[in-house]
Amino acid sequence: VKNMKLLKEIPANELDDMIKNGVFLYAEYEINKIIHFENEGCDYLELIIEGKARVEHLNENGETLAIMDFTKGDVLGGNLIFSKEARYPMLITAKERTKMLLVDKKNLLKLLMDYPDFLLSYLEYMSDHSGILAYTIKKNINSTIREKVMQYLMAQSRLNDSDTIKLVFTKKDFAERLGVQRTSLSRELSKMKKDGLIDYDKETITILDKDT
Repeated sequence: VKNMKLLKEIPANELDDMIKNGVFLYAEYEINKIIHFENEGCDYLELIIEGKARVEHLNENGETLAIMDFTKGDVLGGNLIFSKEARYPMLITAKERTKMLLVDKKNLLKLLMDYPDFLLSYLEYMSDHSGILAYTIKKNINSTIREKVMQYLMAQSRLNDSDTIKLVFTKKDFAERLGVQRTSLSRELSKMKKDGLIDYDKETITILDKDT
């Protein structure tokens, strides 16, 4: 906990005292448990110390789209807690057993005022991640399944300098990474193969047409 980027800015002995005195609270969620419902009030800044939380969006077809994952060292609610309408815009679910430290608005404000380095780290984190989250939400909600598949494959192709991408995860995992349903992904992959955009087998996907 003391090595987390944000909390490193608070002296260790003082952090210990805060945890003992209830300035920071502890919360734990089992896998697949809902952490926050859509439109639920944001009352705490939540620092993930273990596990993974996922922001999800329910579209008009009733499909749950995975928008973004938050893991150890990440923060939930930091961009919301000081808003006039501090409510979570989307569902957040624990995708692994997840442990968090929570601090309410009043105590958070005091920490920001008392520790300038903590304030700077907080502002840097919020600035960096707010832009990433906004872009990710826009990309996931507005892109078609085909666009999402091609974006992912092109990124992997550049990373590995190869048009053939080795699949190191299941189709279910692939669908979750793209924020789509597994059956929808399977149908789209078949269509893309038929259209000559890709070829695939159980272990790899090869990009045949990069101009699409």
